[in-house]
Amino acid sequence: MDAGQEEDFILTKMEVTPMTSAVADAVTLSFEFEVKKVIKQGTWTPKFIIDASAKRRILEFYTTAGKEYQPGSYKEELKIDQVDVSGAKKSELLNTGLFVVSFKDGEDIVADINMVTMMMPEGDGINKTIISPLE
Repeated sequence: MDAGQEEDFILTKMEVTPMTSAVADAVTLSFEFEVKKVIKQGTWTPKFIIDASAKRRILEFYTTAGKEYQPGSYKEELKIDQVDVSGAKKSELLNTGLFVVSFKDGEDIVADINMVTMMMPEGDGINKTIISPLE
């Protein structure tokens, strides 16, 4: 979570399924949260950031349709069918990555849920381990 955003958004539970898998494999992000103010056009955008020393790549998967959130508690589940890293070099992927889920109200960021992603070689491929920000 980014500092300063906690007063309007509180992440209370986060589950990543599977936590560890091949880098390109599907992942499901399930979370519970509270909002403290009305969010008129709440959207969710999951993305993966490959942050190599020479180049940064941002893979944005999709943005959900906007919906209204009244103050209260909610559950969301975002599914990412494939993490397409075909344009990245293996050396870039072996750095630490970052999964980010951006929650916006229109164009205004309400919160970014940041999940550090460890990348480890596994046979001929690479595995990713996504770490919940609540752990």
